[in-house]
Amino acid sequence: MKGNFLTKDRDVLVRYKTYEDSAGNAMGVKWHHIEKEGYEATDTVIRMPVDIGNWRFEKLDSESCMATMTFQFHPGGNPPTWLVNMIVKYYAPHELEHLRSICENE
Repeated sequence: MKGNFLTKDRDVLVRYKTYEDSAGNAMGVKWHHIEKEGYEATDTVIRMPVDIGNWRFEKLDSESCMATMTFQFHPGGNPPTWLVNMIVKYYAPHELEHLRSICENE
């Protein structure tokens, strides 16, 4: 995540996993933060210590679904609350578009 003149950039490494319920009515993507050799934090970026979440897509009918996003993150450091709120409002729709592009390309 790019910071602005008030805050340093943040980064996090996550592992994504897809899932589907046994009835086939819901599916989704879960993620959680990981550590990986060769991708250590640097002095110019703050590594977020927590990033856990999921997207759940529940089938409503043959042409629509309900998308629910749940996530928990800790940005590290002390960014102002207004900035964290701005990131949250920005993040969800952009992440959904990213997931859509992945699905369309598959």
